[in-house]
Amino acid sequence: MHPPPNDHLTHFVVIQFATPEYRRWLEDAINSEAAYGISPQVLASLIRISTHSRIFVSPSSLSEAVRFCDVLLEGENCMVVQPGE
Repeated sequence: MHPPPNDHLTHFVVIQFATPEYRRWLEDAINSEAAYGISPQVLASLIRISTHSRIFVSPSSLSEAVRFCDVLLEGENCMVVQPGE
């Protein structure tokens, strides 16, 4: 089992998405023994959307969004998925 998600993950998911169901799903996926895939395009979109002041009243800072992406990529079972693979 992986350690519980760090404060960056919790802060990002709770503040930006504010849905407990999504948070639980994401934490379960990251902490599971099953592989999960993330594409660079999704991470770029996540950063673009989560830092956008027209979308969120209190958007994440660039460093918060990048750290969140790092948390996702640090998972032992994370696989970076490229188009065409």
